[in-house]
Amino acid sequence: MFSRKKILIIGTDSRLAPFFSGDCDIEVISSPAFIPALLYGFIPDLIVVDSVYDIDIKVIRANEKLIFTPILILADDMQIFANLGKISDFPRIMLCSTSFLKEEKVRKRIGEILDDKKKFLPPKTGAIVKRIIVYISMSYSKNLTRESLAEVAGTSEDYLSKIFRSEMGLLLWDYLTLTRLHEAEHLLSQTGLSVSEVAAKTGFEDPAYFNRIFKKHFGMPPGQFRKGE
Repeated sequence: MFSRKKILIIGTDSRLAPFFSGDCDIEVISSPAFIPALLYGFIPDLIVVDSVYDIDIKVIRANEKLIFTPILILADDMQIFANLGKISDFPRIMLCSTSFLKEEKVRKRIGEILDDKKKFLPPKTGAIVKRIIVYISMSYSKNLTRESLAEVAGTSEDYLSKIFRSEMGLLLWDYLTLTRLHEAEHLLSQTGLSVSEVAAKTGFEDPAYFNRIFKKHFGMPPGQFRKGE
């Protein structure tokens, strides 16, 4: 997917490295504290972190070699960013659920970041997108509409859709649907809830529609997915 690039992964999530393997040179460290020693021989084109706080971003950006390096913040649970703090004040940062690394359009967006073909939104504009990402992660089970999401963002529906696609490489409504599908995948794998219960808990009011869209995305209906067939 990527041309030869250098990627620094900061954290302890061993699942991340395979997503960036191939034609990339990868270094993994457990804490930003180890960055100075690493930079003697490795200047990253992208920094990937699994969950992070604004103090960690400050440490990264304090190094003159990393002032403009793109940062991809990943998390399984976006609720830890319920209060984004000052993370959104820093430029060239993308916030994303770890599960979305499997999505082709998101991986394409990461490729654009690596190749510097598509610039980031200004921090204040990007903060709107990050706010909606966090809100969706906490509210996907509700009856969300484009109007309600735009109200949370404090923008018009058209403007929110435009900046969201620019930042994430995905349509806003597609992101919401995929968030629901990823959570449904998790519930089917980890709980004994019925398919209709999973549909209801993930914001799909119509079980028949849930079955269709789940099959379209995962290649099999939810009942078959649960059986592991």
